Amino acid sequence: MNTMLKKCLNCGKPFSTNKKRNAYCCRKCFDEYYAKKKSDHKFPIIICPSCGKRTQLDFFPTRERVHIENWVCPHCGKTRDK
Repeated sequence: MNTMLKKCLNCGKPFSTNKKRNAYCCRKCFDEYYAKKKSDHKFPIIICPSCGKRTQLDFFPTRERVHIENWVCPHCGKTRDK
């Protein structure tokens, strides 16, 4: 088998491996990378049609239709429909 020198996606340290698919130097780096990736998932930003200000939502509008239908702008107090 050919040994390859690769760079860890998480910590950046060089490591040697026999497999092309290995991207992490150890299990700890693998777990840390995917924990960071999960927590990086952000909620969308909505722009109020009335005042034009941007607000970061605390829910996903595609998954929670009731919340987006009843959403009230924290800046001007108007709903999306009015």
